[in-house]
Amino acid sequence: MRKKFKEKFDSQIVFVSSKSSLIFKTQGLKALCFIRKSHLDNDFKVFKQLYDEECKNEMKLIFELNKGMNKNQMAYITLMSDDIIYAECYAHELIIHTYEHEYAVKMTLKKFMEQVKQAHCFIQIHRSYAINMKYIYRIDKNHINMVNEESKNELEIGRKYKKEVNEAFRNYLMDKF
Repeated sequence: MRKKFKEKFDSQIVFVSSKSSLIFKTQGLKALCFIRKSHLDNDFKVFKQLYDEECKNEMKLIFELNKGMNKNQMAYITLMSDDIIYAECYAHELIIHTYEHEYAVKMTLKKFMEQVKQAHCFIQIHRSYAINMKYIYRIDKNHINMVNEESKNELEIGRKYKKEVNEAFRNYLMDKF
């Protein structure tokens, strides 16, 4: 359990403290949970629910690689839904962007959206882009920055998607908190 937890939440923080006032001082760190020593049993139940919810939302996805981009002869790639930052349709290919790699797969954007639907964190923002809302850095009127403000992470919001994107992101944030 400890190893599985560490692999799954290697960047998550859980605070355990006898000083309840620290909760407010550390909110900017985006901790998964705060466990107060004085309320250990109750707070641990909340933590367990949050952990279970995180596990439920992450999915293992299998994609068939495009043979032209397949240099090491692998036919399929397995990715966790949380590893996908965004997907882009480009020249009849779907390019899946993660932190470390870009994968060209045999799939349409519509099929991709069907496959990731149960993760509840993906939304199509343009006829060519679908994003993982967990990685939104900034939204303005016509663009979304994913991860940070670098121009390579700036994606255009399609005119017909603007209202849906704003509403979906608002709902996503409300569900998280």
